[in-house]
This record gives sequence, C-alpha cells and structure tokens, in this order.
Amino acid sequence: MKPGVRPVRFAVVGLGAFGEAYLRCLQGMRAAAGVEIAAVCSRAEERARSLAVALALVRSAEDDREVVVAEQGEWRK
Repeated sequence: MKPGVRPVRFAVVGLGAFGEAYLRCLQGMRAAAGVEIAAVCSRAEERARSLAVALALVRSAEDDREVVVAEQGEWRK
C-alpha cells in the first residue's frame, strides 16, 4: 500500500456461513489491497470474540450498533 493512503475498513456483521466466507475473502485482501478488518459482530458474542482474537482484531461486538458508534471516532481522524 502506498504511504499516506488509508486502508479501506470493513466490519463483518453476522458470522454464519456467508459471513465467514466474506471474512476469508477480506483476509486474503488485507495486505495486497489495503483492506483492514475493523470488527466482527455476531449475536453469539463469544463467537465474535474468539474470531477477533484469532484474527488479531481490536473490536468485536454482539450488536452492530456498538461497532458503528465506536468507528465514528475513527472516521473523524
């Protein structure tokens, strides 16, 4: 990624079969395309937390609104 260019940030909401597939795609694009996985959300909070730890993510949540509120501060930087 070029210096000074901010990565595109994604949150994956829902960690069922499609959410996990999407997450794997984003993981593959992390370095090559300047993609950052900002958070994962799942109604199964422990599932979101364990995936966040496995992927070295800063944020996991049970409610997608928590991620939006938390990320608003990041958008203003």
